[in-house]
Amino acid sequence: EFRRVLFRSALREVLPQISEAYRIAFQGDPDIPPFSMRVMRDGTEAEIAGGLKYGVADDFRKILNASRQIRVVHLDSVGGRLGEGRKLFDLFQERGLNTYVSSRCLSACTLAFAGGRERYLLNGAVLGFHRGAFAGVREEAFDNEQASVFRKAGFSASFIQAAVATPNKDMWRPTVAELLTAGVVTKVVKGDEFAISGVGTDFTYEKASDAVLN
Repeated sequence: EFRRVLFRSALREVLPQISEAYRIAFQGDPDIPPFSMRVMRDGTEAEIAGGLKYGVADDFRKILNASRQIRVVHLDSVGGRLGEGRKLFDLFQERGLNTYVSSRCLSACTLAFAGGRERYLLNGAVLGFHRGAFAGVREEAFDNEQASVFRKAGFSASFIQAAVATPNKDMWRPTVAELLTAGVVTKVVKGDEFAISGVGTDFTYEKASDAVLN
């Protein structure tokens, strides 16, 4: 009976984890959208757009090493790997960078956003929070990691509790008032303080013009 329990446990937990790790390592993490990066505003700002796939933090570190005048990181992402969000958080804190969202920053992206020394949100943009997930792993297994990031960023305890209590299949989109009160966002801005962003991974000047006009 004990062996049968172990076997069922392996089928339910270990095999999905192995399969997911294989897809990350050898298939380019296909379930997460591709990402793009660009340097803007005379090299003082940069944007990460798209999914937070495995390797995104290392790629962005290379950009920072080549463009040391960058001070603001724009984030436009539906999320991705929790570990990559945490790496970006650490990188932003290490470099003393500010973060800015002009469209949306969901799921693992919020960990990266939390790394900003100052955290700016365009009026009307959205931050979305929920528990992390990985195939074959209990959702609550990531609660402590997420909570530790948010605590280090200075978010209020009640906000952190609500964020990590939201199931992965749902998304909590706090109001601007909630974000400001909890210390998640430093300031809500009109957008003219920063370069244009939040138009997706296939940036064009036409799309940028549409964003300004709308």
